[in-house]
Amino acid sequence: MAKKRKPGDTVQLKLRFPEALRRRLEQEAKRHGASLNSEIVRTLEDRFRESDVRKDQAQAIAGMVAELVSSELEDAIADALWQVERAKEKRAREAERAEAERHMTEAEREARRAEEDKRKVEEEARIKRALAEAIERERGSKIARLPKSGHSAASKTKDGEEK
Repeated sequence: MAKKRKPGDTVQLKLRFPEALRRRLEQEAKRHGASLNSEIVRTLEDRFRESDVRKDQAQAIAGMVAELVSSELEDAIADALWQVERAKEKRAREAERAEAERHMTEAEREARRAEEDKRKVEEEARIKRALAEAIERERGSKIARLPKSGHSAASKTKDGEEK
């Protein structure tokens, strides 16, 4: 029965590979001041270590992507549910309003329309006031930027004489 080897045991292998590869390995061994055998072992270990690192990086990236997708998906679902709830509430308010209007007299409907028109007029007036104030502020800032001298270019005639 063959003896079971341990991971730390050293084993001897007979390998066949192209002459060009053997020469390259010898050059690298000389460069590192090592034997051909040591260079082959170092190269293989480096290759497997790099592979393990890439695998770990790929797993880490996959985990981050999964977390990001999960988080974005949760946010999208929460937003969609919020929008559905707002739409339900809006439909419920509209249904209540329609039901209330069904039971209103014509005078009550007219009063409601007049109240809505009044609110619209007030909102338009508020917007116009805000716009007028903004225009006035802008004019004031332009006037403040005019030259401080007693004579401006606008107060002269085209001959250069003062009016």
